[in-house]
Amino acid sequence: MTGREFAKLARKHLMPDLSGFALKDGYVYALPVDRLWRRFVLNPSGFSRESFTIGCAASPLYVPEAAHSYPIGLGDRLPVLAGQGDRWWTWQPGDEGSERAMMEDIRALMLDVGVPFLNQFPTPESVADTLIRHPSKADDPNLLEELAYSLILAGRLELAAEALDDLRRMTLKDEERATWWAELQSEENGPADEDWVITVGRRGDSVAQALRRSAADAVAILDAWNEEQLAELRLRRYA
Repeated sequence: MTGREFAKLARKHLMPDLSGFALKDGYVYALPVDRLWRRFVLNPSGFSRESFTIGCAASPLYVPEAAHSYPIGLGDRLPVLAGQGDRWWTWQPGDEGSERAMMEDIRALMLDVGVPFLNQFPTPESVADTLIRHPSKADDPNLLEELAYSLILAGRLELAAEALDDLRRMTLKDEERATWWAELQSEENGPADEDWVITVGRRGDSVAQALRRSAADAVAILDAWNEEQLAELRLRRYA
């Protein structure tokens, strides 16, 4: 199933019951879109054109590349969130009865599980409140980065500074690691690509340095990343 095909089905079967949501290709997303992109997304199968599942996630757009991932603690496949496991649907083009039953099932999951899940994340502060309790913050650089930036936007600056210090220790403290990665990549693949962990660490370090100057300087960096992702997504932003 393509995004355009899903959009056609969604327009007919989902959107009349999803007040406050907009539709773009394979995305059904909550309005407004500002700091957070809260959405359902088509996940087609790589093995069958007719098979697909639906993702449900809230992505903090002030974190670079967050729009293209399911942040830990902030999303998953919709059936997983509903406690149904790794469930997939099979579209049968031309079979109106099967199509209607399939979309009714999806609509019920969206309304009963997905919308309440997305409504938990109206602001960066709500993201911070969720991530600060997540066990993966001890060893996941992506989650720790999202937490630190969310704390800044929530005005909880001491906790943000602590999270940024932890992020630096997790990603940049061991200079030998960076050297090892560069040497390995150079030997195997020619010019080295930067280790993604180091990329995350350097981003966090730039925000930490800005935060030491002022909260406004740190927020300005996050604002710039936020606007870059909004421009890339080209979404309708308001109801």
